[in-house]
Amino acid sequence: VNNNAVLPMATITFTRRTYNVVSETPGMRPVACAGGQRYNMQVQSLWTGARHPADYPSNAHFSPIVVASHNTTYQMWAPGSPASVGVQTVAEMGNSSSLTSDLSTAQTAGTVLQYLTGSGADQQTVNITVDSGHAYVSFMTMLAPSPDWFTGFQDLSLCRGGNWVDAITITVQPWDAGTDCGTTFTSANCAGGTTNGSSAVPVYEITPTTTTSAGVFVNNNAVLPMATITFTRRTYNVVSETPGMRPVACAGGQRYNMQVQSLWTGARHP
Repeated sequence: VNNNAVLPMATITFTRRTYNVVSETPGMRPVACAGGQRYNMQVQSLWTGARHPADYPSNAHFSPIVVASHNTTYQMWAPGSPASVGVQTVAEMGNSSSLTSDLSTAQTAGTVLQYLTGSGADQQTVNITVDSGHAYVSFMTMLAPSPDWFTGFQDLSLCRGGNWVDAITITVQPWDAGTDCGTTFTSANCAGGTTNGSSAVPVYEITPTTTTSAGVFVNNNAVLPMATITFTRRTYNVVSETPGMRPVACAGGQRYNMQVQSLWTGARHP
């Protein structure tokens, strides 16, 4: 009792997750979340006409992806929050210049550790660095063509239970940025959250109950994931990389010479 009152003992906040964890591999030898770690981030599109048949566009593709590692202060996007101009521009046009400008400002302020853009390929891998103060990762890409629909996740922590996770695979759903009221993938521009000229609405997930009149993304009363994303902690550092002068596609077999040179000396490791 304090001054004839009992004050609360704790505050508890629930935040809706923007991803589903498919699998998670803790470290066989746990590595505490101190210092920096590099992860390979593999994005695999699951967006197909068979999985998402309603109004499926013939030229369906992802825009160049945007990824950032950050602390708990930074927010790229969030359900229930208005889309920033940067997020709107990605969701509507696939253009990341405004969002990366925001990320550069946040990096200078110390809330973002690293940000990068990738391609729009169905399968791609990028490398992202996290550290103890910036253990979270957020990501988005436009579902193109569309009025303002995107897929991604926000605030995925790679520090799990006080240790860096060795690998984690998640799936992501489609989202509406709330800035264009088009109802089909190729709708004419409709600037507004619900009708042309109306105010934007907060970001929301596209589900069987929130989908448009065209039923976009719905299949048998369900919305299947748009992509799987796998983070794998790297156990090496790349010193140099030489692409082929005449690129050779990753088909068939290739043989490589592997040279190992010890660097273990008394001078280096006294």
